Amino acid sequence: MKLRLFLLCLITAASLRAADGLPQFNALMTMGKDHRFVLVSEAGKASPWLRVGAVFEGYTIKGYDTASGGLDLERDGKVTRVMIMSDAATQSSGPASLPSTPATLAEAEEVLRVMHFDEMMSKILDQQKKAISGNMQKMSAQMKMPEEDRERFLKLQQKIIDETMESAMGPELKGEVAKIYSEVFSREELAAQGAFYSTPAGQSMVAKQPQVQEKMMQVMMPKMAQLAPKIQQMARDFAAEMKAKQTAPAPAPAPGTP
Repeated sequence: MKLRLFLLCLITAASLRAADGLPQFNALMTMGKDHRFVLVSEAGKASPWLRVGAVFEGYTIKGYDTASGGLDLERDGKVTRVMIMSDAATQSSGPASLPSTPATLAEAEEVLRVMHFDEMMSKILDQQKKAISGNMQKMSAQMKMPEEDRERFLKLQQKIIDETMESAMGPELKGEVAKIYSEVFSREELAAQGAFYSTPAGQSMVAKQPQVQEKMMQVMMPKMAQLAPKIQQMARDFAAEMKAKQTAPAPAPAPGTP
């Protein structure tokens, strides 16, 4: 009897240890019909955002039941359903707190790759150069100068624009942005961004971002042009004030001053 009881205790303890090794369902992100999950191991290691079919700590995500909110994990042929933790992060229509693990540069570079960062920035650069050049042509048309000088002025301005934009948004920009992303965002946040940009909606956002930038420039440039006369007048007023101070006679010395 005592032996049976002892064996029962051993079996029960082994079962508890096995149950303890089951990852916890820590976070859920829903985008339409697409679901992503974060699991946390017994040791406290958090996974990136995972899809159905992904493997974490030896467990395969077999399915997600939207009705019950249960996540089916399979290991060694055995499927166990786990429920999301009561204090876990869920993200569907609003912000939520996520597990925070320091990100690596490689993880940030992967997000930029999914975003097609190089292609997106190249399109934005071309559009900004065209918008600024068009604005400079309009401004030069209002300037009183010989046509030959106007052409030379526009060529100089175009050269300045090209060199400035290419310097500010050159090939090294991607590496600098990746470094910033790795410092500002956590591993979980970068994984969530990558998951979103991998969806059709995310890819559409990336593809249309240059169009958004172009329309923003179309709104901003006329406003900046309208301010030009005011700014020029402010500069003239300031120059006149400085010139008046320089030409004003020095104040007479006070009586009794040696």
